Amino acid sequence: MKDIKILGLFEDNKRLINCPQFETVAEQIELSQGKPTQEVLDHIQKCSDCNDYFSFWQEMEQVIAWHNSQTGKEMITEWEQVQSIHKIKQRIKKEQHQKKLLLWSVLSIAAGILFLMLALFYFIPATQAPSVQAVEQPAPTQLPSSGYSGNSIPYNTAPAIRTLDKDM
Repeated sequence: MKDIKILGLFEDNKRLINCPQFETVAEQIELSQGKPTQEVLDHIQKCSDCNDYFSFWQEMEQVIAWHNSQTGKEMITEWEQVQSIHKIKQRIKKEQHQKKLLLWSVLSIAAGILFLMLALFYFIPATQAPSVQAVEQPAPTQLPSSGYSGNSIPYNTAPAIRTLDKDM
């Protein structure tokens, strides 16, 4: 008989099995085609989990033999085909899900970087940004009087005259 563990008959109930040697005993039963060694048989008689598995295995062998004699086909191979198709579908779904996760993570990272750049540009004050138009205004020489008519410029627009220091 094919490996029953691969077919998933006991995979769903693993957490209910308390025997620490269950995996090795089940493997021995399946590899020896239901004729395990005397040590394994002694363990099967003592352990309820392994005994249940062994009796289930023997019953399945009888059902399979009966089905094969009635139909001339192997029952397990048909079931294995259905299971393999199901596993392939699950793997494809998992790969599609992983591709979606990868795509969304890349898009999220790109959007995060874009928002970070926009935030940096938005929060940099205009005084720190280099500007071509930042020209110093000349200082006023006198404050405008109350009789300011608007025709005269209250600022000194003449270039500043530099005087040399006395130390030089």
